[in-house]
Amino acid sequence: MKIEVLFFGVLTEVSKVDKLVIHDVKNLEGLMNELNIRYPDLQKYTFQISVNREIIHKNKSFKDGDEVAFLPPFAGG
Repeated sequence: MKIEVLFFGVLTEVSKVDKLVIHDVKNLEGLMNELNIRYPDLQKYTFQISVNREIIHKNKSFKDGDEVAFLPPFAGG
């Protein structure tokens, strides 16, 4: 199974990528563990997470091909 992970805003600076493909993670908890190992500074930031363009607020199981986006707070004007 693979999922596509997208980073936006300041989170692209933390991860140094805007897109990443990760294999063999089953849920959000597993993904967060993997990302915290790869990018420990990610823990310093506040962000929302969406799966297939739907904001989630708790652990979620993934399906092959899911798109997970990490969204920092946006300012508008």
